[in-house]
Amino acid sequence: TTSTDFAVSQGAYKASLTPGDSDGFVMKLNPTLTTVLYATFFGGPFADYSRAIAVDASQAVYLTGSTIGRFPVSANAFRPQSAASPAIFITKL
Repeated sequence: TTSTDFAVSQGAYKASLTPGDSDGFVMKLNPTLTTVLYATFFGGPFADYSRAIAVDASQAVYLTGSTIGRFPVSANAFRPQSAASPAIFITKL
C-alpha cells in the first residue's frame, strides 16, 4: 500500500507510512469479516512489496516479497543486509 491513512491496530509493528513510500501490510479479520483483529504496515523506509502470504496451523503469518533496501531484520537474520537491490525477503510474524 501507499496509503498513509491505512488503519493499523494498537501495538502495530509499524504504525505509519512516510508519504511517497510503499510497504506491505498484514491485516487479520474475524471470521465474519466485521472486525479487524490486527493490522500493520510491514517494511523499511524505502519501497517494499509483499507478494505472498501464508498462515500456519499455529496462526503464524509468513510473508515474502521484495525490497530495495534497509529492510527490518532480526538480530540473527540469515543476511542482515541485502547484497543487491532489489532483494527478496521471507519473514515470519
